[in-house]
Amino acid sequence: MNKRVCFVGDSHVAALRLGLGLAGGERYSDQVDIFGARGKGLKSLSVEGDVISSDDTVVKESFEFTGGASSIELEKYDAVCVVGCFAGQRAVQAIVKDYATSTMKLADTIPVSRRLFEAMLASLVEKSLAYDVVRKISLASAKPLYYMENPLYSIDILSHPHGSLLKAVLDAGAMAE
Repeated sequence: MNKRVCFVGDSHVAALRLGLGLAGGERYSDQVDIFGARGKGLKSLSVEGDVISSDDTVVKESFEFTGGASSIELEKYDAVCVVGCFAGQRAVQAIVKDYATSTMKLADTIPVSRRLFEAMLASLVEKSLAYDVVRKISLASAKPLYYMENPLYSIDILSHPHGSLLKAVLDAGAMAE
């Protein structure tokens, strides 16, 4: 028996929807539904029973375009995966740029305890769109719920204006490559 999975998220997941139309992707189209809408519009999601919906017209239209319905009926699925919607790499970089634990060995940072560093990151995550979307879906259903962050960095990420900071973060082991 095939399992049905619902992907919910921002424009990253909407891009996955386009992949189902590519060669080989169509074989998954009966197992996967994708509901994507641009970032902050997802703050408007609400829960009623096991249905996730929004009063925002743009979100409804995006859900209809990507998933074929203006709301998500969670009982149809065996699992749900939230994609993207993170607080933003820049916000994490702002913390990592200025603060570090003694084991991170980053130059020109304010040393803080690991406990404080983790609390700062946790606070950031709790303010994120991803946290909000995951929390709302977890209120609506006890089905398995997964989170997939934004896609992997491109090979040339270190040429980005923040590349030197990203390299320092990677070298310190604060993020997985």
